[in-house]
Amino acid sequence: MRDFLSDTNDIEILIIAYFNLMTYKLHYLIYLLCIIPSFENGYSQNTKQEVEKQIKSNEFPGDIPLILKRFDFDLKKENYYKQKDGKKLSYELKFKHQRYKYSIAVDTLGHL
Repeated sequence: MRDFLSDTNDIEILIIAYFNLMTYKLHYLIYLLCIIPSFENGYSQNTKQEVEKQIKSNEFPGDIPLILKRFDFDLKKENYYKQKDGKKLSYELKFKHQRYKYSIAVDTLGHL
């Protein structure tokens, strides 16, 4: 016949074993949470290949630069860019007016 002390000892062993198992699972979970995000960028299929090159104002297609000069806006930091994203080619005018930054993007024909 078993006495009371041996039963409590068995229960303590079961509790310790349970907490050891839970600690192992917690360490495994933390390990996975730290490792999995590092693979996200390496195996991504949607990598963006955008190239942006600054150009002169006379290379910008369309009449947008002329329209902005006609209305005599007080533009600051007026920059013209040619963007190539894969096969798509577009142009972008970035400028600053009254402390706000603006951007106008057009296609190769000068359409918005």
